[in-house]
Amino acid sequence: MSLARGIAAPWPALQRENGSFPDYMESLRGLDARDRYGNAALGNALLRTGVRDGNQELIGSGLRALIHAARTPDPHHSIVFENAELAAGYNLARESVPGHPVFRSGRDDFEERLRSINPVWIGRGRTAYFNQFLVDAVAILELERSGLRSSQPGTVLNDPQGNRRLVEELVNRDLLTFTREQTARTRRAGLTTLATDGPLAYHVLTQAYTARALRMLGPSASPAARALVQRYARATWAFIGPDGDVAYFGRSQQQSWTLAMTAYGMEEAAQDAGARWAPRFRAVAQSALDRLQTMHTGGPFGVYLTPGFRRDFNRSAGGMDDYVSGPAYTGLTLTGLEWLNAARRPGRLGRLAADGPLAYRLGAGAGSFAVVSTGTVWYVVRRRPGSLADLRSGGGLVALKVRDSRGRWRDVLPQRPLRLPLTREDTSGPILRRGSGLTAFPYGSDVRIRRGSRVDWAVDFRRPGYGALVRRSGVRFEPVRCGVRMRVPARRGDRHQISAFLPADPQPQRVRGRGVIAGGNLRVSHGGPGRIVLGGPYTGSIDPALVRTRLSSRAGRTRAASFTYALRGPCARR
Repeated sequence: MSLARGIAAPWPALQRENGSFPDYMESLRGLDARDRYGNAALGNALLRTGVRDGNQELIGSGLRALIHAARTPDPHHSIVFENAELAAGYNLARESVPGHPVFRSGRDDFEERLRSINPVWIGRGRTAYFNQFLVDAVAILELERSGLRSSQPGTVLNDPQGNRRLVEELVNRDLLTFTREQTARTRRAGLTTLATDGPLAYHVLTQAYTARALRMLGPSASPAARALVQRYARATWAFIGPDGDVAYFGRSQQQSWTLAMTAYGMEEAAQDAGARWAPRFRAVAQSALDRLQTMHTGGPFGVYLTPGFRRDFNRSAGGMDDYVSGPAYTGLTLTGLEWLNAARRPGRLGRLAADGPLAYRLGAGAGSFAVVSTGTVWYVVRRRPGSLADLRSGGGLVALKVRDSRGRWRDVLPQRPLRLPLTREDTSGPILRRGSGLTAFPYGSDVRIRRGSRVDWAVDFRRPGYGALVRRSGVRFEPVRCGVRMRVPARRGDRHQISAFLPADPQPQRVRGRGVIAGGNLRVSHGGPGRIVLGGPYTGSIDPALVRTRLSSRAGRTRAASFTYALRGPCARR
């Protein structure tokens, strides 16, 4: 697979003498919270690519990184990923290159490290889901495959069969319980399940690692667990954007590994699916790969973590979460591609849900969201913010794509940025301002799809620390030519405010006297009396430099505030 080959190519030359890899995020941010499994993840991935291609340089580089990681244990919050990568790398090395001098020289240290690994999450009796559960499950299954045993009590290899039984309980029983509340009937998509009520990135990560665990469990995987992966895949088919976008809200948005893991998870699901769904799942996998190829590949590290890195490397790095690691996430990306390469089977490609008109409500409870497309306008409304301190996790309109006059889908609404530090409430709106100094934030209590591709968002406007100022306000989103209009019920004199994040280069342009401002692909306007205020700079995942633009609309006789988000430029006809 040329995509994986290109991502792997730069790293042997970047490798240090001790086998470790430099982390470009460390040099730019220098923070201690970073995920520190990069040497193991990238080492295992390079080894896989090297073995597949017969590339000795990649094989040697991967083995040196794995041996270094094995010799330098460093307990950290994401150690479960390192455990899984080390065990998988060891198994691949002993099966494919057992006589390689690097492996032979470090094998004893490698095995000693594997014998010391404890389960991280499995067997703790937790009642709520965490995405690292499945990573821990894969680590345990890889360790069981190693054939090693340990005399250290409490380690995986001290009782590999017992730990395997715990993995089977997680996958065949507990996971079904954890995700029951996120299962819903989604019109023609049938039953769908979201793996989490949080970031979409964690849904596709869980889908991929669950599929990996099922492959390793073989006949021990229950029909119910396999059905769960099918429901995960149907959800992914329903929410993927028409341009292959799968991570458009929440943490890890627009990161390269989300696309690689999506492609792998959907390919595995396709192999268990019937004639109706398998082509659809393969279409999702191909769309994710196309987006990865188009928007992420290249550069000094083989892949740009987000599209923004291609345009402004330093600024984009400054807009990442503290835990982000270059080698770790490159390794995840490459691992997903290599898993895909090993699993892929030829088959017909179907259509994405977004290829035609659709209206789906996914998830249940606070984490639910609506995905709507008219064929020329595609948009997503999320019920409730995961965190009012993190703009990326907010509710309301979270994604908007419009087909232009040439038939190409355009990202109209830039992804909401990370604002650090996460110390106070913040939102893209709408915020209600009433009287002298009363300010209330939106908390969604329901999201419903109506006729005409309309979405109704029931909102409580709450004052921080004082409760609701307005309950179940019926905010309405409906497609208009080239975009979406939001209408907020109000009483006369109420002022509602939204924030739009527009690309800073070139500077957003106002249209005088019309309540309109435009930047990048977005043209946003307010109805009725109002004002527009340009704010400070932010960093986005696709557009590195964003300007926060606040638009206010005051309700008059119409008893409503309205805002319109539209493509800047000509759009396709319906």
